[in-house]
Amino acid sequence: MRYKIVFLTYHNWKTRRLGGFHKFAEHTCAKGYNTIFFSFERPYYTFFKKDERQNRNVLKKLSKGEYYRVGNSYILNLTLPTFAPPGILRKILPRKIIVWSQTHSVKSFRKFYSKYFLGTDFFVFESNESLLLFNEIKKLFPSSIYIYRPSDPLMASPDTFYHKYEKQILK
Repeated sequence: MRYKIVFLTYHNWKTRRLGGFHKFAEHTCAKGYNTIFFSFERPYYTFFKKDERQNRNVLKKLSKGEYYRVGNSYILNLTLPTFAPPGILRKILPRKIIVWSQTHSVKSFRKFYSKYFLGTDFFVFESNESLLLFNEIKKLFPSSIYIYRPSDPLMASPDTFYHKYEKQILK
């Protein structure tokens, strides 16, 4: 039986800075899993940035989805851009608006999930903004298995905003 696994991570698949999620994804491909590397979050404003991970070319490629051959399998790296505001605005906007903006896009998240995540057996969450998606994904895919990998534990960071989401997923 071929399984399907989705990694919810901040990283792009193709990057100079390889992390543990890259090795996990390579391993799942080697085992024959259909693997998706969902780079989240990628706000629309990154279209104007010139960072290695956040720039117009990366946003365009990941929005369309990009396949990478790994052994005899493929990794699909994709994103769904959000309305998330830049860092300076995150400090002054109300939390409710920030959460809404980080979890909404021009395209419907539900249609996106239905298109790409349907039939997913395992969801692996990294300690980042993807934790905001946990409850909705769990409702849509109740029979899937959920794994949390705290690569950079959010509770160790000074920003307490995401702590409640990390505590929730740990439970």
